[in-house]
Amino acid sequence: MPAIAFERVVDQSVGGILVFLAGLFSHPNSLKMKMQPNPKRVAFIKLWAIGDSIAALPAIKEYKRAHPRSDVSVICRSRNKVVFQGQQFIDKIIEIEPSNPTKILKLLFSRASSRYDIVFDFEPYLNLSALIARWIGQRRVGFASQARSRLYTDRIEFTRDQHMVESYLEFLAVINPTSSTKDFRGHQHKIHGQRYTQMSTSLIPLVLTDSDRQMAHWFLESHKLGTPKRHSKQVGRSGSARNTRKGELRNSRIAINATISESVKSREWPRERFAQLAAKITTEGGSAIFVGGKQDIQEVDWILHRARIIAEQVQEQAPKIKSKLQNGPRSKLEEEPSTSTHIVSAAGLLSIPQSAALIELCDAFVGNDSGPMHLSAAMGRPTIGLFGPNTPAIWRPYGPPDKMVALYHKTWCSPCIRNTDGVFPQCFNPEYQQCMKLINVKEVEDALRTVLSHAKTL
Repeated sequence: MPAIAFERVVDQSVGGILVFLAGLFSHPNSLKMKMQPNPKRVAFIKLWAIGDSIAALPAIKEYKRAHPRSDVSVICRSRNKVVFQGQQFIDKIIEIEPSNPTKILKLLFSRASSRYDIVFDFEPYLNLSALIARWIGQRRVGFASQARSRLYTDRIEFTRDQHMVESYLEFLAVINPTSSTKDFRGHQHKIHGQRYTQMSTSLIPLVLTDSDRQMAHWFLESHKLGTPKRHSKQVGRSGSARNTRKGELRNSRIAINATISESVKSREWPRERFAQLAAKITTEGGSAIFVGGKQDIQEVDWILHRARIIAEQVQEQAPKIKSKLQNGPRSKLEEEPSTSTHIVSAAGLLSIPQSAALIELCDAFVGNDSGPMHLSAAMGRPTIGLFGPNTPAIWRPYGPPDKMVALYHKTWCSPCIRNTDGVFPQCFNPEYQQCMKLINVKEVEDALRTVLSHAKTL
């Protein structure tokens, strides 16, 4: 059993029993509790997932903006700590691990962490986070309609057609009842025929060091993919780093994430289609740059090998046709380097911040419903997310619809992931991955051309 699945089983079984016992001694009634007008010590709990942590940042920043004198702590894990590091609106980061009871006990019994004025539990379903909030928080805010909800003093209903960024922002209404997510509403998204209204707020980029950016530049230079003349800080959230014709793949650098973390591998778009997409990008003069972790190397290498074969086959035919129309021993096209050199992998070579810096130097991003997709959106890159088992209404790349696109085809069984229940099933459709297979290469290619056409060039 994968480690992440084992942790969920333990949380649901052992954690469920502890929540029941703690609930016997809890009497949540927020109406009897007077809210401090200016809470001094506040904690946000976020123990899971890079993408989910990125979605939580706008709410934490908005809280700090409204209460600049509050001391803001974030309780997280080593796997998502990088999202919070360096953010100026976070005063302290407390790292724990479910597999390390010592760290949890240190948090629970430390004088420095005892009795926060408010604890916001941003976990959609974990029992562990609710138990921590119950122990260290005088006032505790979490999602409603769950067994663990009894441990909270204030409960927020989970809205199934609302993006997670907005659900987290709604937690802040506990502090300021007059505030509303409607104050931020600005964009209209249309996904699978249904319209969603989105706030005009934006994601918060990761804090990158000069070393992170230098590694990203080194990677591009080492593969002869060029380096932008302007620093990525100047380019990052405003548009393409280079002057390319709008909507064209030629001279465009496209970051691609073709893999998924441990949870629900059926969220992966078929790897043959990723290979076809990469080949299409490079045969039109662009570059396909795959990103991922060390665990993704083998799968990405297969895709690269297959994409290069497809690209070489296309390239072999083009010069033969063109050379018949030209005089001289070799045509200009024949003298160009192989397109296979423009299909490269950064999987396992770069850290998460370095990968963010690399994505920031690309013209657009295409990927599965996973952390790198949210990372791309946070770094301001035009982003195309591929959805099937999960709902894009909650997890689409967040931002303006001309830059952030979710491709999704609803089936009888999709979405099968139930976020607030902690249900992450493997595909049970007789036609395995039907929802993902309905997304074809041409559809992704067209979406890519569309976001490139809307991107501002410098």
